Amino acid sequence: MTLMRIVLLFVLACCVGAGDWATASPPANPTRLDDGSQGRDLSFPVGEFLMYRSDSGRLANETRGYAVIYEETVFVADAMWIRLFFDRAALDSGSFVRITSALDGEIQELDASGMTMWQNTSAYFNGDTVYVELVGAPVSRGNQLVLGRVAVQMRPADRGPCAADDCGICGEDDRVPSNELWACRLMQIGCSASVYNMNSCLVSAGHCVDTLWPLVAQFNVPFSQSDCDTVNPPIADQFPCTGRQYLNNGVGGDWAVLTTGINNLGQRIYDRYGQFRPLATAAVTPGTPCAVWGYGVDNSDPTRSQSQQYSSGTIVSRHGSYYEYDADTTYGNSGSALLNANNEEIVGIVSHCTLYCPNVATRIDRQDFVDAREVLCPTVSYCTASATDTRYEHISSVTVGSISQSSGSDGYHDYSALSTEMYIGTGYPLTVTIGSPYDSDIGGVWIDWNQDRDFDDANEAITTAWSGPGPYTTTITPPAGAYFGFTRMRIRIQDGDYDPALAPCDDTEYGEVEDYTVRVIPFVDTTPPTPNPMTFDVPPVAASTTSITMVATTAVDEHSPPVAYAFDFVSGGTEGHSSGWQLSNAYTDEGLQTNTVYTYRVRARDSAQPSNITAPSDDFTAATAIETPAYISLGITTTTSIPLNAQGIFTRLTYGQSGLYFDSTTPGGDGGINEWIQTTSDTATGLSPNTSYSFHVKARNQVGTETPYCESAVATTRIETPTGIAFGTITSNSIELVATGTFTNLTEESSGLYFDSTTTGGDGGINEWVQVTTDTATGLTPNTQYMFRARARNRVGLQTSFCPETPATTAAETPGAPTLSSPTATTMDLDVNPGDNPAATEFAMQCTGSSDAAWNNKFVNGAGQPVAAEVWQTAAAWGTITLQGMQPGTAYTFAVKARNSGGVETPLGPSATLSTEGGGEGACCDANGACSVLAAAACAGTYMGDGSVCTPNPCCAGQLKGDANCDGAVNVFDIDPFVSALTSRDVWEATYQGVGCSFLCVNDCNDDGDVNVFDIDPFVQCLTGGCQ
Repeated sequence: MTLMRIVLLFVLACCVGAGDWATASPPANPTRLDDGSQGRDLSFPVGEFLMYRSDSGRLANETRGYAVIYEETVFVADAMWIRLFFDRAALDSGSFVRITSALDGEIQELDASGMTMWQNTSAYFNGDTVYVELVGAPVSRGNQLVLGRVAVQMRPADRGPCAADDCGICGEDDRVPSNELWACRLMQIGCSASVYNMNSCLVSAGHCVDTLWPLVAQFNVPFSQSDCDTVNPPIADQFPCTGRQYLNNGVGGDWAVLTTGINNLGQRIYDRYGQFRPLATAAVTPGTPCAVWGYGVDNSDPTRSQSQQYSSGTIVSRHGSYYEYDADTTYGNSGSALLNANNEEIVGIVSHCTLYCPNVATRIDRQDFVDAREVLCPTVSYCTASATDTRYEHISSVTVGSISQSSGSDGYHDYSALSTEMYIGTGYPLTVTIGSPYDSDIGGVWIDWNQDRDFDDANEAITTAWSGPGPYTTTITPPAGAYFGFTRMRIRIQDGDYDPALAPCDDTEYGEVEDYTVRVIPFVDTTPPTPNPMTFDVPPVAASTTSITMVATTAVDEHSPPVAYAFDFVSGGTEGHSSGWQLSNAYTDEGLQTNTVYTYRVRARDSAQPSNITAPSDDFTAATAIETPAYISLGITTTTSIPLNAQGIFTRLTYGQSGLYFDSTTPGGDGGINEWIQTTSDTATGLSPNTSYSFHVKARNQVGTETPYCESAVATTRIETPTGIAFGTITSNSIELVATGTFTNLTEESSGLYFDSTTTGGDGGINEWVQVTTDTATGLTPNTQYMFRARARNRVGLQTSFCPETPATTAAETPGAPTLSSPTATTMDLDVNPGDNPAATEFAMQCTGSSDAAWNNKFVNGAGQPVAAEVWQTAAAWGTITLQGMQPGTAYTFAVKARNSGGVETPLGPSATLSTEGGGEGACCDANGACSVLAAAACAGTYMGDGSVCTPNPCCAGQLKGDANCDGAVNVFDIDPFVSALTSRDVWEATYQGVGCSFLCVNDCNDDGDVNVFDIDPFVQCLTGGCQ
């Protein structure tokens, strides 16, 4: 039979008909094996083997203390219980594995020897989850755990009766619950077994152990679930089966004997419970009352199924290898002891049932069964010791612990039924009083500490130094290596003159030997770790929005390290979790609700069995963190305020101390903020216009734990909106604009003003951002109204609205010299030269010079007469006007000025001079500025009047000598034009000559009537302001 083809037997065989015995069982559920094949596993319980692979790898603990070096959570959804099967468990000296049930906190710890005894398996744990911790001993190496599979009981989707039938129930089921501590349940086969001696050996049925899987004996078994599923007892009530011999050969040939190991407290079965039922030494006859204690299934009450129950009946018949009886037994009772109810001795092993009774039990006195018990669990007696002559010295009393026995003289007396408990490491005074003592008497005490049925091992001779008449005293202290449980103590006195060699065995001439029982108990550490009550080193505090972390004060336990910690969730959100017991003194509860209050306390326990647990700490309340603000968004700023909005999700912002705190890192930026609020918006106020401020925000949870600030956001207040437009210098083609108002930090970064005209053609020279409060619109049309406005922008380019529009009108262009023509003795014609002025421009004409007092400094009216006040008309209205009432032969000089629609006047423009006809000669000016004295009728140019002369030259009036480019100023810009005049008069005239600017007048700087090199020096003098 190979491991892969093991079939888990979970049967109580039963008789189908008289003489027709068969292995009958309920329909089986398939059990999955490693190779995927299916064996037949009966349903008590429905155990499944599942592959569950995890490997810690080889691990070391380099520290000087115990440390958890590997953790694994084993979870099987819908499992009722779990048992672990390790493929490898390498544990360095002192290292151990701790397995904890998540359901009830039960713990099993296995070191290397314990893992060997449990055959690399664990006990049975209730629930679907266990926590596995590999605890490394100080400075240990080579630790490794390899989990290969798990045994589980899966919750059934739909379960009917616990068994398909009631085979073995003889009429009405009269079983009642019981709790005998010598009768156990064998798992995972689901059979029964019985303790039959002080060595904790078991007897059961052969088909119950016909498997290679390690078996576990369970005591104090709880009731089952309402769906028949078994519940496992505490770990301290589970013991590994360490050896077995058996026969699985049907009716009458179905027996087993097993040896057992120790539980997690270091106890053997008999050590823990002190109960067994002896094997009968003689067969019983039919009619003898019988009783059965076992773990059969129960269809009438599923909660009792496979928990211990008692049934009574009668031995119906006796056969060569089995008994028939009528006590109620059924599936799961396989292996139960059939007892003689008169003396409660075991006479048979329950193995098979029939549907209508009787049931079958293999006889205990089968020779092969007897031989197997002697081989596997031999009956070994202590050596004999006595005295031949009992008339003299003898043990009259023994006092130690709970034993206080007085006696007579018997040579040997077995008081092993009397026992006292002794804790390892604790001293117990022993006093032995001698009856009829002699000075030659000697005595001693021996205790079988390793329970090997002799007194020959180290430390087992407590004392052999007693001498004299007594009383004798000594102190018994169980050594650290003593086996736990019941063992033999032997006390002996003898006469040293006759028998000088003192030994625990054989007979002496005189004296007495008495045997007692000592129950060795591990040192019981009843002191919890310190501090007690437990305290927090770091009380619970938010670790994130979904977790709270805490650190317990490091607890100290002198006797039973290491210390474990349990962080208990007390109250709060719906997702709070307790840690369970763990070696680490730090715990983080995760998966919590954001910004939610949770309360915790902490306890500590040592590694004693049972463990000692401190009182819990005070309750500490913390809240998970609120979300850190993601960033700040900005509302619509003003010149003195900036609305701030925290962006993100802020859970329970209005709970407790929760809130947001806006802050500015810029001096002067925290007006109106710097306080905790329970809304996501706030406004910084009292700020300076056009100033950049840096803001950030943080949050706090219900208990005031703050988040970090978010990244800073920079915002800039608006600059002031211009209040209006004022105007500076206005010319015929330009208007100086001035923005009114206060403009903070106008020269900083992108700050500026933007002047604009809503009038077509009005934005020449403007329409750009400037960092001064003035700008000039150029390229304008004379005497034209333009509408102007301005706006500002702050240092980051955020613009204000435009101020209201303000109108301004360009000045009229100064008219050119009027055209004088058609002189007569008393009249001449005058035409206005309007230049670029629009048609609506009005002009006024004035005689600026004449010897004729009637006209001198007078203005021209619409009739061509001289008047004292200006007469304003458009050029069209003036037309060509004939000046009247002039004196013959008199020179008249006229100039014209203009005014715009706003009434702003230009100065008088260039003048023109013309003489009336009069018969004499006078100066005649040609177009080039040359002067000749001619008669008026002969003058083709401008006749300057009778008697006028050419020296000084009257033809150049109003023209600047040296103004070679005719721009009305003498400066360096005249040099090139002057050179052009020296080299080519035609070129100069084509380029520069115009009205009021003639070749000789501006270039003949030495007044010799010609333009040549002799004019250079005088021209230079003109450039320097020294024209003559």
